[in-house]
Amino acid sequence: MEDIVIYSAVCLASFTLWRLVRSFFVPSPLSKVPGPPGASPVTGHLQHIFGDDAWNFHEHLLDYGGVAKVNGLMNEEQLYISDPVALNHIILKGHESFEQDTMILSMAPVIWGPAFAGLPGDHHKKQRKMLNPVFSVQHMRGLVPVLYPIAYELRDVFVKKIKSGQNVIDVFHWTSLAALEFIGRGGLGHAFDALNLYKKNEYNEYIKAAISTMTSMAPVMALLPYIGNIGPAWFRRKIVDWTPSKTIHKLRDIVDVMHSTSVGIYRRKKAALEMGEDALMSEVANGKDIMTILYAQAKLRKEVNDAREKYGGQDLDYDELMSLPYLDAICRETLRLHPPTGVVWREAVQDTVLPMRHPMKLVGSKEEVTSLPLKKGTKVIISILNANRSKEIWGEDAAEWKPERWLNPLPDSVAKAKLPGVFSNMMTFVGGGRACIGFKFAELEMKMLLFVLLESFSFSIEDGMDITWSFKVIKQPSVVGADGKPGQKSELPLRISLLPGTNF
Repeated sequence: MEDIVIYSAVCLASFTLWRLVRSFFVPSPLSKVPGPPGASPVTGHLQHIFGDDAWNFHEHLLDYGGVAKVNGLMNEEQLYISDPVALNHIILKGHESFEQDTMILSMAPVIWGPAFAGLPGDHHKKQRKMLNPVFSVQHMRGLVPVLYPIAYELRDVFVKKIKSGQNVIDVFHWTSLAALEFIGRGGLGHAFDALNLYKKNEYNEYIKAAISTMTSMAPVMALLPYIGNIGPAWFRRKIVDWTPSKTIHKLRDIVDVMHSTSVGIYRRKKAALEMGEDALMSEVANGKDIMTILYAQAKLRKEVNDAREKYGGQDLDYDELMSLPYLDAICRETLRLHPPTGVVWREAVQDTVLPMRHPMKLVGSKEEVTSLPLKKGTKVIISILNANRSKEIWGEDAAEWKPERWLNPLPDSVAKAKLPGVFSNMMTFVGGGRACIGFKFAELEMKMLLFVLLESFSFSIEDGMDITWSFKVIKQPSVVGADGKPGQKSELPLRISLLPGTNF
């Protein structure tokens, strides 16, 4: 056993050293592509992409046009892309040349098992084909009666807290629990009881902790393609247990809790299926398994109240809810300007040529090129954030939150850009074979919560409180401390007030 550990450590150290020094001896095909300076020899630009100053860094990358060179771990040269022609090639026209990043494909099986998002090629396509009907509009229509009670449960939580004298409430915490309950009842046919005021939901706490933990472990994650399959599973588990790292042990514990919970849900569902239709129908969802800080509340609330009155005080069905114009505009604009995930990685699986919308002037040369040759293994970063905020596409007010832009015809430049996103001419849910399969479910969830909550409450930020959003794998809010730095805790405390005339 000791020999195996020593051998593995030597190989890992040798590989790391080679990755650090090879750029001095092996010229990179991307060496003449312009990009920002300041890359660390070990972490490259990752500390800028996900660090405290990430928002400014991503905005600065717009100065390089739609394609720029950045550095990843071990100073590996990568392309950062928001150019619509290049994105179209990566996601649609030339999709056969690109696959999910090797790190993701290696990480998912090691940490989560054979999860849907981490499956390669044909395996991913097969599972996606099986799951597509579950996220269809027709199925969403049937889920509406299952999901409305969750929105009302969240409303009741806020009412109880306000009546107990607690007017400043961590909205991020409670909407996260509501989201867990939405996917539990709507997607798994399982009630997590997440909105129970008297019960701590361990599963949700571990999900939230997983995001920040995995982000902080980026250097280790990058090594998984090379070390993730060493020895049998029990051996890799022992290595994790023996590693003197609290962060690694924390991720281990997170995975254990999530795995045991998921296995329990699966076994109960399987048992219900084997017992026949009556047992299945007794499950949550009757067998039909499947907020950011608010603005313009008065206008949206009027639309919500008018719709409720129009339909005789009843809950709106799927089509009625989805067709409310200002609610739709607010959700689209928020998803455009503030996508939950700012960047995703892809990797070239064969040599290819990447076309660009505008000519690029190479560093140290007068030459301009309209395409770039990419070698197999080249990593590309799809900048969801910068594609969604491009002034060339969305206009000079692209960085402003303006729901009204969706109530009028969009600029011709939006359609002409042909961004390959699956949702509303934007990249928020990506596109192609790796598009977010649950984007309709997410849209329904957002609209339903806003519809129910705005009938009863007004929301505001406390005077003197500064909220910031950290640029992690999934963006999360926190309160800025007296030292000017974001707090370690993910939270969104808002003052919530009951509207006059509400009776609870």
